[in-house]
Amino acid sequence: MTRLTEVLNRGRRPGYHGKFTNYKEVFPYKLPLPPILKNSVSNKKDKSKVAPCLEEIGLLLTCWKSSDFSMKGCEKEVKAFNECYAASLNQPPQTGSRLSAAEVNKLLKRFPQPPHSYK
Repeated sequence: MTRLTEVLNRGRRPGYHGKFTNYKEVFPYKLPLPPILKNSVSNKKDKSKVAPCLEEIGLLLTCWKSSDFSMKGCEKEVKAFNECYAASLNQPPQTGSRLSAAEVNKLLKRFPQPPHSYK
């Protein structure tokens, strides 16, 4: 028996499968926006940074409140805060695995995205 299927189906529409009408033709996808990156990112606050010496500041403020904002009687808290602050200045800045928004914007200025040809 000869194979006539290919010959007979040659003139039919693509996507047409004879008596089965459930098969719909493939819908061509249209891009609403071109798939490229912008040359900047939003500059949101970095929530990962923690202020150093927060506990010492709290103790110092409560001491000042109890002593009517005078330095007398709060020397111990002031000294603890100054020591903590000096220690935090000597520490190297923490580096994380993610870049901040300012660093990403600086890199994108140095290496901008190529122009696109999508329409």
